[in-house]
Amino acid sequence: MRQKVLSILTIISLFIIGGSLYAQGDLPYVSEDVTFTNDDIILAGTLTLPNTAAAPHPAVIVISGSGEQNRDGATEGFIEGYEPLRFLAEGLTPAGIAVLRYDERGIGGSTGEHASSTTADFATDVLAAFDYLTSRDDIDGDQIGLIGHSEGSNIVAYAAARNEDIAFVISMAGQAVNGYEVLVEQTIKGGIANGMTPEQVDAELAMNRTEWDMVLAEDWDALEAYTRERIAEFPVNQQPEPEILDMLIERQEVFAKNWFHFFMTYDPADDWRRIEVPILVIFAELDTQVTVVQNREPFIQALEDGSNSDYKVVTLEDTNHLFQSDVETGAPLEYMTLEPSFMPELMTLIREWVLAHITVE
Repeated sequence: MRQKVLSILTIISLFIIGGSLYAQGDLPYVSEDVTFTNDDIILAGTLTLPNTAAAPHPAVIVISGSGEQNRDGATEGFIEGYEPLRFLAEGLTPAGIAVLRYDERGIGGSTGEHASSTTADFATDVLAAFDYLTSRDDIDGDQIGLIGHSEGSNIVAYAAARNEDIAFVISMAGQAVNGYEVLVEQTIKGGIANGMTPEQVDAELAMNRTEWDMVLAEDWDALEAYTRERIAEFPVNQQPEPEILDMLIERQEVFAKNWFHFFMTYDPADDWRRIEVPILVIFAELDTQVTVVQNREPFIQALEDGSNSDYKVVTLEDTNHLFQSDVETGAPLEYMTLEPSFMPELMTLIREWVLAHITVE
């Protein structure tokens, strides 16, 4: 119930994989702890460098989805052992590709404020990471690409549209319509996949729309009153203490004014049209968070409108927003019951596509 009422505090586009490809001490690459800056923000991360190929190396910057994630893509208190960004590094670096991953601003070893930051703010961190890589003699500055999942795809679009030196981009389960439309579809498809009746889905969507429309109108007083009203309907033993409720309301307003408002109004298609470098777009057939039906054709249309001559759009079958195997419904509630890893086809697809678009010495 708490998650339902505080929905704009807990809309997290999950992008999780897990497991290690290599035994400790048997890694075909070296890892280096690094820091770089974005104005007064210090970003701390890990750069994996291949020892199977000669420098300077092509490189990718991997970008996580929404939520507070460290350099490995792990979210505190979510699912122990899921470290998606590390997994991508382990999958790509042995093929001769350097990979940079870093703690999001305000997380782990990175400074800055996370809660008040928007997709555009996170994109400036990516551009700072790009500038850092180009400053290194062991990185080929002409062969640096970006990979982003879910909201990370939006971050990739925003960054790549503003830096023509980025060599290639990959979108994993990324949207091509504005966030408001995504949330409507997500509520409907997710509700159905979770076994809700049509009446329950309609009721859930109506409540969410009320909240979202207040955010769009920037009516923060109404949003606070609405949230307090809904919480007051809870059984007494489920209501938070007054001081806890006040803290949650304050956090909700910061989040709503910044990240959430930007997310709902930002249309990534506007930026995808501007990007002329090679693009790989990957959808998941059973994704209920960023659905193929809603986003595939608008994505293709945006690339066509922008006259991009080198793009590939792939829909992987029988997988969900996290690109897991053995998926039945695609609902978020199913994520925890499946093997904590990417389906094998995904990493193979990404690695082979990247290698076809770069030169490894």
